[in-house]
This record gives sequence, structure tokens and C-alpha cells, in this order.
Amino acid sequence: MKLKMKAKGDQSIPIEERIYFYITMLENTEVTIPLFFSNQHTVGKIIDVIAKEMKLKNENHITNAKKLCLFTLDKTLLPVDVKLKDVLLNETFELNNFGNMVIKYV
Repeated sequence: MKLKMKAKGDQSIPIEERIYFYITMLENTEVTIPLFFSNQHTVGKIIDVIAKEMKLKNENHITNAKKLCLFTLDKTLLPVDVKLKDVLLNETFELNNFGNMVIKYV
């Protein structure tokens, strides 16, 4: 319940579409924030939202720049072109609503 109360996200997303996560940034220091997303968004869109909320430099559109990537806690890379609802249904990723994800530069 704490996650739902503290999570930030686009308020226009219908409640039944919301998926909640703790997002951790692993760089110089470890920062974790609660966010929610639409289950209809792709992982790429979610990366954009996380970058904006965490004030991270997002140069994923630049060819030779470091890319922001999203991982499960067991370090499985999430594909950017897949919708969040499909990631949650895929047992390979072992990811659940109210779970944890890690974002980092690769």
C-alpha cells in the first residue's frame, strides 16, 4: 500500500492500467523511487518516463551515446519494444506488479 500512496506517474493513466514499481538507479549512489506506468506502454516509453522523473540524461536516440536500459533485479535486460503487460506475462523476466527494476547506463 505504501508504494501506491507514494508512487509518481501520469495521473491520466486509468487506475486499472497502472503497474507499480520501485525503480533503482545504480551509478555513483543508489537512488530508489516509486513510480507507476501504464501496462500499455512499451519498455522504451517507460525508460523515457523514468529518465524524466529521476532527471537522468537520456540519449537513447543518439547512435554512439551510452544508453539507458531497464533490468530486472536478477539483471535480465528488458527489451525496449515490448509492452509492459507482455513483460509481466513472460515468465522469463520474473517481474510482478509492485516489484523492483533497475535502470542504468550501458
